[in-house]
Amino acid sequence: DFCLSRGLGDVYKRQFKGRVVLINRDLRTVRSRMSDRSWGDVIPHEHARAELDFIAASIRNREMLKAEGLSIRRGLLLSGPPGDGKSTAIECFANDLAGEVTIIIVEAVEHIRAVYHLAQMLAPAVVILEDLDLMTKSRENPYAFAVKDDVTGELLQVLSGGSAYADIVTIATTNHPEALDEALAKRAGRFDAHIRMGYPSDADKQRILDLYLDRFGVNDDFTRRRLQQTLHRDLGRLHLVPAHIEEFVKAGIKRARLAHRAPEYLDFEPGIEATKSIATQKPSAQ
Repeated sequence: DFCLSRGLGDVYKRQFKGRVVLINRDLRTVRSRMSDRSWGDVIPHEHARAELDFIAASIRNREMLKAEGLSIRRGLLLSGPPGDGKSTAIECFANDLAGEVTIIIVEAVEHIRAVYHLAQMLAPAVVILEDLDLMTKSRENPYAFAVKDDVTGELLQVLSGGSAYADIVTIATTNHPEALDEALAKRAGRFDAHIRMGYPSDADKQRILDLYLDRFGVNDDFTRRRLQQTLHRDLGRLHLVPAHIEEFVKAGIKRARLAHRAPEYLDFEPGIEATKSIATQKPSAQ
């Protein structure tokens, strides 16, 4: 396996330590940062941000914690509907720690234990498991692929309380927490915290809208008021995630830029209609 080969430890450390490593069946991509996005560019979920800040502080103060017999080892599970900001929050967290810790992003892998051996070699490290429900499966499902069963079993072992991986933080995401093996999602010691992100409040939706309008210089009061009214009236009957708001604002900005003029409300209407067609309806009040 790629990270179990003898004699390659020094090579891996020189090449990967303190960087972002993307794993998809093999070592495919190595970067210094995931992107240029920072916490100031988003309206993050309050509890997710707090937990990620706690992890970052633990990593930065690990020597002080170790002096008292405390480990930075921690598991965090973020769940919620697609587009709710799980990946964005992780992205901001990783960019904030760029160069201070090795970030290992696991997209696909057959031997999860090998990933953790690599992470221990490059520690302190954060292992990010995106879409954990697709990577693993319930062990009671006889129709799923055996390789996923192996991944689940290995992950249960590396996340267990007796694990030797003391300098590794695990952050996982899932759109469907109910699809995870119960021993993985619900048993204490696997994930220390489970943050259910879900849909933003009306106040947060307004903050997200204002963030993007400010970023792209939409200063016309009439246009901003119409968009605010649409967000709360027409789109208020829908379950919106931050990605919905970002996309209809960006679509409107593109139309205005291509027309070589300041954005107008009409520029945003096609994107708003598209959002109506894909966002789910809130249940009717009984």
